[in-house]
Amino acid sequence: MKRKLHYNFIDVLWSPARAFSAKKILVMTFYLLIALLIFDIFTYFALIVNGENLKTVFDAYDFFPFYKYNYGNITSQIIFVVGVFGSILSIMLGFFSVSLLEFEALKGDLFYSPFRALKISVSRIKQIVLAELGIISFILFIVFLYIIFGLISRIPIIGDWLFTLAFIIPNFLISIITVFVLLIFVISLILLPAVAAVQEKDDSFQAILETFSTIIRQPFRWLGYTAYGIVAGKFFSYVYAYFCYRAIQFTILTSSIGGGAKIKELAKSAVSLLPYNSDVVDFTLHAFPGFGWGFSLSKYAVFGSFAPAAYLLALMIFLIFATILGYFLSTIATSQTRGYVLIRYFKDGYKIPEEK
Repeated sequence: MKRKLHYNFIDVLWSPARAFSAKKILVMTFYLLIALLIFDIFTYFALIVNGENLKTVFDAYDFFPFYKYNYGNITSQIIFVVGVFGSILSIMLGFFSVSLLEFEALKGDLFYSPFRALKISVSRIKQIVLAELGIISFILFIVFLYIIFGLISRIPIIGDWLFTLAFIIPNFLISIITVFVLLIFVISLILLPAVAAVQEKDDSFQAILETFSTIIRQPFRWLGYTAYGIVAGKFFSYVYAYFCYRAIQFTILTSSIGGGAKIKELAKSAVSLLPYNSDVVDFTLHAFPGFGWGFSLSKYAVFGSFAPAAYLLALMIFLIFATILGYFLSTIATSQTRGYVLIRYFKDGYKIPEEK
């Protein structure tokens, strides 16, 4: 059954509810864990090359080493940057998968397989990478031109005059365009996967073109839809986190009636194995950053001897925690998909879900 769109803000308003889908959270959480794994491997490898004490760093940040380190050599810097780009690509593939599931639902296929979405997202890696590289290549080309122009300014006597005369036209105008393209590149990290997901063909140029067209022709609509998706996603993911928190509490308390105190001790040991004091956990377990509306897991952590089952239980709790962030990102991807469908209608008069 095809879901009828109103082609107004009401369609985007339903994004948190539409994102609260097991298959969407599943695919987004999967790619989120892949992104974290890539980031951890490359970050800690970069720290090894940089000569850092890994035990000290791991004791402080565990699996969330998001602290800004000062890498002392170019090799460690390159390794870290490659890890960051790999993580971002994984998140974008998650956005693509969620967008594909939502778009197929808008077309009427409510039973579109999440595993098929994962398979197609892998096949579209080339499209997304080439699209992003296309934007980056333009920026690097402009940087190269400015470096050449800087060398020209070294010419005795006339060099300073050449730089001054060309400062506004064309240098300043080109810089304005380049800064705008750089902004589009940042925006494309969340918009381009949605644009690519609604395309039947693997076309990087068309994805870039539609991304630019969306921001240039409908900037305020896109900004409004995106702002709503982020704010609503954060709030409703906190609501989901709170229900997860109470559900785990309920499971532990009721099980301890029959299993005794060892169930509670097992749970507390498992919590102590997790990075419960990290900034990422604090962000996830509060409604909004900087507000006191939230909860903490630190009071449940008890250090001591750990049974092997505690490590497995810690992994289970961690996976539940990952689905909270997965739901948050899924809401953003869903709002981007619905927002793009609306914007395409407003700017081109074209109803994408109506195509065969």
